[in-house]
Amino acid sequence: MKRIKEIYEQYKNYSLDLIMYGFFLLFILFLFIFFA
Repeated sequence: MKRIKEIYEQYKNYSLDLIMYGFFLLFILFLFIFFA
């Protein structure tokens, strides 16, 4: 059970990083289109 919890924590952190990275890319893309 402890092992599953560790994997879940790692997955949660990874997905959070992925979401933040996605928003960052969208923001840069928006700025690029806006100033083009």
